[in-house]
Amino acid sequence: MATSVAVKIAPLVGCVALAVCACGSDDSTTGTGGASGASGAGGGAGAGGASGGASGSAGTGGTAGTAGTGGVAGSAGTGGAAGASGGAGTGGAAGSGGGGTTCVLPFTDDFNDDSIDKAKWSTGNVVMQLAETGGKLVMTWPAAPTGEMYAQAISQSAFDLKACSALVQLTQTPTAATKAAAGFQLQDPNSDSLGFQIEAGALTAVFQESNLIKKLATATFEPSKHSWLRIREAAGQLHWETSGDGKTWAQFHLANVPVGFKSDMAKVLLYGMSSGTETTSPGSVAFDNVNLPP
Repeated sequence: MATSVAVKIAPLVGCVALAVCACGSDDSTTGTGGASGASGAGGGAGAGGASGGASGSAGTGGTAGTAGTGGVAGSAGTGGAAGASGGAGTGGAAGSGGGGTTCVLPFTDDFNDDSIDKAKWSTGNVVMQLAETGGKLVMTWPAAPTGEMYAQAISQSAFDLKACSALVQLTQTPTAATKAAAGFQLQDPNSDSLGFQIEAGALTAVFQESNLIKKLATATFEPSKHSWLRIREAAGQLHWETSGDGKTWAQFHLANVPVGFKSDMAKVLLYGMSSGTETTSPGSVAFDNVNLPP
């Protein structure tokens, strides 16, 4: 796999009961024979548990039903054995808890108006073209790129990623035969960033600190698995996650939030870049549905 292009992305001005009853015995023996004891009354079935909470935030499970009271023993007949008491009913099963949902940053864009929203994005580009077109944010390399070049869009506002997530749909990637790179990352006020980078046909989880890109995990890019990218924070850990449909997610990498990374002041960063000379055009990278899962 090719080495990532360690180019600093410059910051731009700007996140259940059954009761059982046994009958009395009739096998007593006397001169005239005693009457058999009366059967004990069966215990009442326990009430079923209350249903769990509705989906959304996780609901609390229902309380288990109270066990039924045992039946009273039958009175003994003359010389006859007493009837056995009824068995207690089993308590009802507890209700299940409701399902939960994943928080998504309140910064969204579907790129459907063919014009970059300057109130949302701060943009920059050198040599590469940057445009909102066809319902996508598209960054395009020239036919024969030479030297350093880039295009980027970074959110004007910063957001708190704690217990939340950011995501994007990737609809086109740079030509795998080139070293051109594209990415979706979150950048803090120190210009440190973390997220995904696509380069030479590979998808990599990265953390960029002090102008150095650290590769954390790499796999061959597969659109059926990696068309949607998500960064999620939970209890001090970061989850790099991927999906083919934006609904079912798989973990790509897991790590603690880097020391010093200000995840409560994160901006959304989309970019394409390259350096050196390419004999094949990298083509374009296209993004869609920022924080807008299907």
